[in-house]
Amino acid sequence: MNGWELNTIGYELFNYKIITKIHNMIINYLNKHSKLNNSIILDLASGISPLTKKLIYSNPKKIILIDNSYVVINKLKYKYKKYISKNKVNVINKNILSKNLISNIKKKHNKINLILFNRALYFSDKDNIKLLKNAYGNIEKNGYIIIIHPERNIWKYSTGIKNKFIYYQFLRRCWGSLGILFGIYRPLTSKKLNELCVAACPKIKIITLKSPAPAYNIRIIKKI
Repeated sequence: MNGWELNTIGYELFNYKIITKIHNMIINYLNKHSKLNNSIILDLASGISPLTKKLIYSNPKKIILIDNSYVVINKLKYKYKKYISKNKVNVINKNILSKNLISNIKKKHNKINLILFNRALYFSDKDNIKLLKNAYGNIEKNGYIIIIHPERNIWKYSTGIKNKFIYYQFLRRCWGSLGILFGIYRPLTSKKLNELCVAACPKIKIITLKSPAPAYNIRIIKKI
């Protein structure tokens, strides 16, 4: 098991309260502004995907979870075996940069209504833009792209010694100090995340949800 797999599994455990607040916020937004009933949802680099269980209650046609880790995939298969058996959840072991991945999924299921990037934009700017562009090009009209990604300037946005320590621990546990140092994992500033979104989808409006914790940036892109 590598460091990324350990961090992914630890993600749900160490940050449960923050993650739950963010996911509830997203579910409330989607329930208010869209219809997930009978939709196809794609979660790229899903990790443990605690959001999936909440999305299932919105009665989508299918949720497709994609991750490159065998450890994570096996955990997902066990966690969602009830829904996999009912063909409500599909788990795929694949690199999200694989050629034609998103377009092939659309061809198979005829549509994609929602694409999630939950800590998934950890590649180069070029690859991140390509991923977002492919996502936007393959979602249905009035579909959504939702991005949840760690904020790089945690130190700047946290005040007081206690908060700075808490968010240092958050980054250390969630991303790994060595991973950040050597650029393996890429927290993004709010400005940088906006730049990537605009570069990939220049004519769209980016909706920013106020995160319950400065550790995360949340962006919503709607295809018009």
